[in-house]
Amino acid sequence: MFATTVIITALATLTLGGVIKRDDNYQEVIIPQDENFDQFTLSWKAECDNLFFASEGGVYTNATFVEPASTPADALVYCGWYTERPTVVYDNTVECANALGVQFA
Repeated sequence: MFATTVIITALATLTLGGVIKRDDNYQEVIIPQDENFDQFTLSWKAECDNLFFASEGGVYTNATFVEPASTPADALVYCGWYTERPTVVYDNTVECANALGVQFA
């Protein structure tokens, strides 16, 4: 019976659009002129970690995302964390960008 429930749950998840991706709502930002992409990635992840550790208690999974954008001086970013049961997502991309003084493209 348990195996049947697991299979039905998995099929329902796939039918509803698959597993929730926490970084689906990434945003494009302009990398500061005094940083290259690698430096910016380290800065972004460090600041997101600072926000994560300063958040209220609970069991969360940190989900940080930084990738190059199609524009050379830009990056696609996301900063957030989530819980699984119940699924609650805390998107702090704007807060992270503001803390670093980063502008949105």
